[in-house]
Amino acid sequence: EPGEKLEVAGNLKVTGTITELSTRKVKKNIRSLGSQLNKIKKLNPVSYRRKEAKDNKKELGFISEEVREVYPELVNGEGVNYSKMVSILVGAVKELTEKIEQQEKQIKDLKRMVK
Repeated sequence: EPGEKLEVAGNLKVTGTITELSTRKVKKNIRSLGSQLNKIKKLNPVSYRRKEAKDNKKELGFISEEVREVYPELVNGEGVNYSKMVSILVGAVKELTEKIEQQEKQIKDLKRMVK
């Protein structure tokens, strides 16, 4: 892929932290993602075993072709950029939290009405 500087075939172990540059200084046209719940519901988390793996270890993840249908910007070739998926999931958690808080308020108001 253009722009790639390192490709690892196999496992990569890092002692320390992997940090991705994410400052405003390198970004333009910044916009909030808005509601993501309907799109996230289309994602299909799967368990699988790698065909070439000697240990037959079960792994968890997504199928890149399926992710491409929902979030093409998260797919690079045949790979999924899982770290960028975090922003989408955080947005969905915030959205669900707001819904729960609204429902809790409605339940509280309904309880008052019943008493």
